[in-house]
Amino acid sequence: MTSFDLDVDGVLEVLEKVWPEADTMSEKGSQATTNGNAIEGQCGTAADVAAAFSALWSSRSEVGTRAADYAQACADAVGMASAAISDQDDLMDDNAGMALSSVDPVQQPLKVHV
Repeated sequence: MTSFDLDVDGVLEVLEKVWPEADTMSEKGSQATTNGNAIEGQCGTAADVAAAFSALWSSRSEVGTRAADYAQACADAVGMASAAISDQDDLMDDNAGMALSSVDPVQQPLKVHV
């Protein structure tokens, strides 16, 4: 039988470090999007260059913010899962304890016939 002990406080401590980093990543991703969008306007009369950059940038402009959103969503999911596992483990322990306390003790040993 496999046994494990989930340190919810430890998991949450790590996640509390991840969330601000993901926020920082989101801010930097937004700034990169803004800067990239500004480049097209700085091409001046080089319309072909502006169009080429626009075509390249349009599919990449939100990579930083999307990655940050993904990291935040993963951290949220891990936090919720850890708390739920811990809560359910406590509930199972309580239920097992109550079930065992309500069982009548066996008066005579069971005889097993083989």
